[in-house]
Amino acid sequence: MKSPPKRFTPRPDANWFELWRCGRKITKLEASRLLGISHNTVAAYEAGAEVPLYIALACSAISHGIPPMGSAGAGDRSD
Repeated sequence: MKSPPKRFTPRPDANWFELWRCGRKITKLEASRLLGISHNTVAAYEAGAEVPLYIALACSAISHGIPPMGSAGAGDRSD
């Protein structure tokens, strides 16, 4: 029996998170407010703590201009 293919699951690391934040020219405090986490958590991610998938997805949404659920403009697509 053939074994299933291995899945490649990229995991964001501290370097990725800091590059994301600096690429957007936002401070640690601004990043914490955008993501709904403490500034200490942002500092921990940049110091090497594992970045959870939901935070990585939120970063991606911010990068693509997707507004938070429940905010003005969220879900108002007319295409």
